[in-house]
Amino acid sequence: MKCSTLGLLLSLALGTLAAPWSSNAQPLGKIYLLGLFHVGLDHLPPGLDRLRQGLQALGYEEGGNLSLDFRNLPDEAAAYATARSSYGSAST
Repeated sequence: MKCSTLGLLLSLALGTLAAPWSSNAQPLGKIYLLGLFHVGLDHLPPGLDRLRQGLQALGYEEGGNLSLDFRNLPDEAAAYATARSSYGSAST
């Protein structure tokens, strides 16, 4: 009985000392969303791999600080409608 009480007190004391270290974690950075529309349902755009490589060379990592939202659309009207409904018309 005495050992279990001592173990509990020791665990609480060590947990209290370790708590401030865990709260100093680095905050998450901003995640950028890049929306890409390609008119044509039959293939991927030829420059998509080069775009990904270029972004990676600039320090953007897909799944890390960058999210690519890529969509194949049948025509330009669908691309315009999707852009307005998904991303709004906010100017930056």
